[in-house]
Amino acid sequence: MIRILCAYCETETADLADEETVRTCAACGREFSVAAQEAYARGQAYYTAGLEIEREAQARKKKASSEMTDMIRYYSRAYSGLRVALKDDLPGMYRADALMMLAEITRRFLKHEMVSPLESKYWTQRITYCTTEEEYEHLQQRLAARSGNFLQRGHWRLRYGQLKRALPKLKEEIAKIEQEIAFVE
Repeated sequence: MIRILCAYCETETADLADEETVRTCAACGREFSVAAQEAYARGQAYYTAGLEIEREAQARKKKASSEMTDMIRYYSRAYSGLRVALKDDLPGMYRADALMMLAEITRRFLKHEMVSPLESKYWTQRITYCTTEEEYEHLQQRLAARSGNFLQRGHWRLRYGQLKRALPKLKEEIAKIEQEIAFVE
C-alpha cells in the first residue's frame, strides 16, 4: 500500500474516500491534490524499484535479460506515474523531484532507444526552468529584504536581471519542444 503524505508538511494522511480529489491536511491545514500525490508516490516507488534492480545488476557486473526487463518495466511505470503527477499541481519540492526522476528515466530510455533525444532534452529543460525560477524567486526575496552589503546586492541585482531574461527564453524553448514531440503537460 502506498502512503499518501501531505504535499507541504509530509504528514501521513488517513484513509481516503474513493471520490476524494482534494484533501485538507489535518496537521497544517493546507489543501493538496490527492491524485497528484498518489501518482507521485507510485512513480517514486517504481523508480526506486527500478534503480535497485539496476544497482544490483551493476554490482554483479552481469545483467540478466529478465532483470533488465523488470528494470525497464519499473521505469516505464514510474515514467507514466510521474507524468500524471505533474499534470496536477505538485508543490515545488515534489515537482523538482519528479522532474529529476523523469530526466533520469529518459536518459536511461535513450540508451535503449525508447524515447527520442528531444523528449529527453524536454525533461532536462523543465528541470533547468524549475531551478532557474526558484533562484529568481529567492533573489527577489533577498533584494526586497534589502539584506547583504553593497557588493552582494550588486551581484544579486546582476544575477536577477540575467534570470529575468533567461526565464522567458527557457519557457519558449520548452513550448517549442512540446509542440515538436506532440504532448503538452
